[in-house]
Amino acid sequence: MNPFAQADLLGGSSDQFRLARIQTFNWGTFSNVFDFPIPKEGYLFVGPSGAGKSTVLDAHAALLTPPKWVDFNVAAREAERNGRDRSVMTYLRGAWAQQTGEAGEYVSQYLRSGTTWSAIAETYLDEQGRVVVLAQVLWVKGNSTAPGDAKRVYLTLEREFDVQELEFFAKNEFDARRFKHDLPDAKVHAEFSAYQERFRRLLGIENERALRLLHKTQSAKNLGDLNVFLRDFMLDEPETFGIAASLVNEFGELNEAHQEVVAARKQIQTLAPARDEHGELDKLKLESNGLQAIQTAIDQYREHRRKLLLDERIAELEVDREGSRQETLRLASVVENEFQKLTDLQRQKLNMGADVLVRLEEDIKVAEAEKPIRIGKRDMAAAACEVMGWAVPDSVVSFVQRVEAAKQRVLKARDLKNKVEERKDGVKDELRRANESFESNRILRRLQFLRE
Repeated sequence: MNPFAQADLLGGSSDQFRLARIQTFNWGTFSNVFDFPIPKEGYLFVGPSGAGKSTVLDAHAALLTPPKWVDFNVAAREAERNGRDRSVMTYLRGAWAQQTGEAGEYVSQYLRSGTTWSAIAETYLDEQGRVVVLAQVLWVKGNSTAPGDAKRVYLTLEREFDVQELEFFAKNEFDARRFKHDLPDAKVHAEFSAYQERFRRLLGIENERALRLLHKTQSAKNLGDLNVFLRDFMLDEPETFGIAASLVNEFGELNEAHQEVVAARKQIQTLAPARDEHGELDKLKLESNGLQAIQTAIDQYREHRRKLLLDERIAELEVDREGSRQETLRLASVVENEFQKLTDLQRQKLNMGADVLVRLEEDIKVAEAEKPIRIGKRDMAAAACEVMGWAVPDSVVSFVQRVEAAKQRVLKARDLKNKVEERKDGVKDELRRANESFESNRILRRLQFLRE
C-alpha cells in the first residue's frame, strides 16, 4: 500500500516529509530486527503494560531529540518526575526486569551481556518520492553497564535502507571507520549536533525548538499548565533572560575574584612575618656556616702558624750556629796565630837574628796600611748600626747576627714602607682632625668673646 495513496487529512504540502518506517535491531527487549511500517493515516500502538509501546516511542525520540533533552519512558512515570529508570545503556543491554540485591539495591536483569550493539532507523518520504533515512548505531564493549560507556554513530541517507546492511559493523570488530567504506553514500556523524543540522535541513525543520516540542507532546499524557507549555515550548526565550543570566555569571566571577583578592591579602598579611623570620633564619644560617668554616679551618691555621714560628726559630738557630762557627774559626785562627807567635818567639829566642826585626817591621807596615781600611769599614758598620738603632757588635757572633738582621730588614723593606705609609696617612688624618678641632674651638671662643 502506497503511504501517500489516501488524502492528507492534515492538509500537508507536497514537499512535507512523513514517517513511513521504523526499524530496530536489538533495541530494548526487541531482539534482532523489528520492522514497523507507518502508513500516512497513522499507526496506533496498543498493548498491556510492558508490551514495548514506550520502547518503540523512545527509539523514535533517540533519533530526533538532542541528548540534552531526551527523557526515556517519561509518559509511564509521569508521577515520578525526578526518576529515570531507562537510558541508552538499558536499551542497548535489553533490560527487562529489576530485582532487589542482597544489600537492598536494585539490580537490572539484561538480555544481552558482553560486547553487544543496537541500531535504530527511520525512513521519511514526501509526495515527490524523495527519501530520507535517519539511523543510529550504538555499541558497548565488555560488560560495562555505565551509560557513559555506550558509543554512538549517527547516519543520514537519501535512499531506502535496511538495518541488516549494518552487519559488517559487528563482523569488523566495531571499527567505526568501516562505515565510510561499506556505506559510501551515507553521511556519518560522531556528534549529534552535526547529525541534527543535516537531518533538519533534509526534513525542513527550521528551529531546534520544534524537536523539543515534538518530544514533549509525544511523551506526556497531559500538557499540564498551558501557559508553561507555551512559554517553554512555543515562545522564544526573551533576550533579557540571557542578559540577566550573564549579569549573574559576571557578578559571580567578580565576587569570586574579590574573594580571591581578599584571601590573597590575608595570606600576605599572615605570611609576611614568616618571610621576615625566614630571612633572619637564612642570615643566622650564613653566620653559623661561617663560624663552622672557621672552626673547621682553625686547626689547619694553628699548624700553619706553628710552622711559621718553627721556621723563624730554625732561622735564628741557623744564625747562631753560623756565628758559633765563625767564632770557632776566629778562635782557631787566634790559637794558630798565637802558636805561630810562640813558635816565632821561640825561634827568635834561639836565633835573635836581624831577620826577625826586618820581618817585624814589614808586618808593622802592612798593619799600618790596612788600618785606615779597617777603621773605615768599622765606621760604616757603626753608622749603619746607629741608623738601625742597634749597638755596635763587640764580637764575631753579634756581628753575624747584625748582618743577618740587616738582610731580613732589607727583605721586609717593602712591607715596612707600606706600614710607614699607613702610619703617615693616619698621622695626616689625625693632623687634619686636630686642625679642624682647633679651628672649631677658635671660632667658638671668638663667638663667645663677641657675645660677652
